[in-house]
Amino acid sequence: MSNTQTDVLVIPDAHVAPGQDLSRFKAVGKLAADLYIQALEKGRDFVVITMGDFGDFESLSNHSDGTKASMDKVYLKDIEACNKALDLFHEGLGGLPARLVALEGNHEGPRLSRILATNPRYEGMMDPMKDIGWADRGWEVYPFKFKFAVDQVYFSHYFTSGTMDKAIGGINMARNMLLKQSISCVAGHSHVLDHSTLVRGDGARLTALSTGVFCSNDDDIFKWNGSAYNYWAGLVILRRIEGTDFDTEFLRLESLMAEYSA
Repeated sequence: MSNTQTDVLVIPDAHVAPGQDLSRFKAVGKLAADLYIQALEKGRDFVVITMGDFGDFESLSNHSDGTKASMDKVYLKDIEACNKALDLFHEGLGGLPARLVALEGNHEGPRLSRILATNPRYEGMMDPMKDIGWADRGWEVYPFKFKFAVDQVYFSHYFTSGTMDKAIGGINMARNMLLKQSISCVAGHSHVLDHSTLVRGDGARLTALSTGVFCSNDDDIFKWNGSAYNYWAGLVILRRIEGTDFDTEFLRLESLMAEYSA
């Protein structure tokens, strides 16, 4: 990153799955193109960051193994859907040379690791982050729980605390992230929208964000969760990142589609 201010388009957990309406990805590609041009005109850097769990990857879940529901779990179908979603994003972006960053979520590598622990014969046959084709399309790819920094603001699928390395959560998730990490930080994973800010002793303003989810909260993939109505569907835009501070804009999924789906 240069020393100029930076704008970031944050794409929360997208949970792409076979059979989904993927038109939201062309729309977010168009938005990214507009934001890139706006940042360029203002002399700022611009980055798109996906927060992990881009694919839902039910095929790598062991929750329904041995049941009728497990019969349609096909890894190649999951990859096909993710590739289509990413193609639509790039179609909307229109070839603009924006910096693109893909963070790995727990639905990707960690799920695969659990599969391989009991089925080592599959070793080397599957790799979600590689098979989605991020790097082939020019994305920088970072592993699960990596803290990607834009100036002094850190992005990760989730942040952890305690000796058990558990994801920070709770009713006041963003506040807990601030108190336990002591950095400006942006997370995915929980699917809720939460925001908190405080001023550090040296005068620096710290902000923490939980960014929601980038698919409808009544999608079929969430039918197992009776509390999915708590999820917030949309995008987060951070503008003028400088040090630990930035401006924040929340864009609901329905607002994105109303403006960019044509």
